[in-house]
Amino acid sequence: MAVATKTPYTPGWWLERAFEKRDAQRPRLLELAAWHDGNPPAPAAVKNARAAFAEFEEESTTNFAELITGSLRERMSVRDIRTAVSGEVLDETAWAHWRDNNLDVELASCVETMLWAGNSFAIVGKDPDTDEITVTAERVGNFAVVRFR
Repeated sequence: MAVATKTPYTPGWWLERAFEKRDAQRPRLLELAAWHDGNPPAPAAVKNARAAFAEFEEESTTNFAELITGSLRERMSVRDIRTAVSGEVLDETAWAHWRDNNLDVELASCVETMLWAGNSFAIVGKDPDTDEITVTAERVGNFAVVRFR
């Protein structure tokens, strides 16, 4: 059965908006990812000699994009977690989940992605096999946020 996408504010309509936004931002994210990964686009003058330029570039280029985002990411850390339940004090249960699930590793990945891409996403869910809460950093190009009005 096809999903109706023409009626405003229906799930299909929102899904179509999200796909449009994701597809529109993909070229920008691919270029930013290339810069961050140390594979920037070649200057126009060397398009025909890409292999030779890549060899030269590998020997002579410093990946400043990764250095900048990495240095910022390394300086960020979570000091405590407060929730609506705990108010102004540390939520010991949430902090225990943070520590026990190594969420500092997932946070580092999300923060670094946010620094080079402008946003990042994590999925929080329950592992069906173990019934444990899981948090995973996700590829930014797979998601889009569509705001209501």
